[in-house]
Amino acid sequence: MEYPINGINFEFVNDYEFWLKAVRKCIHATTLKYISNFRKIIRYCIRAGWQQKDPFFGHVIRRKNIPVTPLSMTELEVLRSAHFESERFIRVRYFFILCCYTGLSYADVYALRQSDVSIGIDKKNWIFINRKKTEAVLRIPLLHDAPNILDRYAACDKCITSNSLLPVLSNQKMSLYLGEISSICNMRRKITMHIARHTFATNITLNNGVPIETVSKLLGHSYLKTTQHNAKLQDEKIGNDMDCM
Repeated sequence: MEYPINGINFEFVNDYEFWLKAVRKCIHATTLKYISNFRKIIRYCIRAGWQQKDPFFGHVIRRKNIPVTPLSMTELEVLRSAHFESERFIRVRYFFILCCYTGLSYADVYALRQSDVSIGIDKKNWIFINRKKTEAVLRIPLLHDAPNILDRYAACDKCITSNSLLPVLSNQKMSLYLGEISSICNMRRKITMHIARHTFATNITLNNGVPIETVSKLLGHSYLKTTQHNAKLQDEKIGNDMDCM
């Protein structure tokens, strides 16, 4: 269906938002994404002189900060010690745990190369990369199980051929298998790669005394407010800190 650019007005934008939510059954975040992309097209049309007025003027759709609960250390241990027959579950489990101990996103882990690991200031292995999303420079020391996970796949034929650090599955398969893994481990909630990043920010770093400014650098955030959204100080840590007063 064709629609004239100059016929798009404020009412059209409101109707489009309603259609996305009521007819297409899009959640708020997905609706926000579609509206944002649509607005980019309209701005281009205005710059090109095809649209005289901005139909988005006065239109407000606010981003909702949906809380993400990180894995507790107990849940992380359950995941680490779980026995899986399937190699694909074992692989996905290790990749998820690696993200929990590095704070890397799926895109960053997928793009890791052999040359991204080198010796850091403490004479131990670190990951040195630019984040795919923001191009921020990351310098991340390899903690706990992370070195063992990398060693496990060092001789993988696929990695050697492609110069990849890990034989990472597609994002869709990772999400699918993580859902099955959480069910097998009786976690009563779905695990996502994004939860791994929150787990790193909260229970691996912040709750172990790492300053939030350092956590922000490790996550590659440009603003401390973004880190505060990702890292939630747990009640136990707050209680222990207050006991010292």
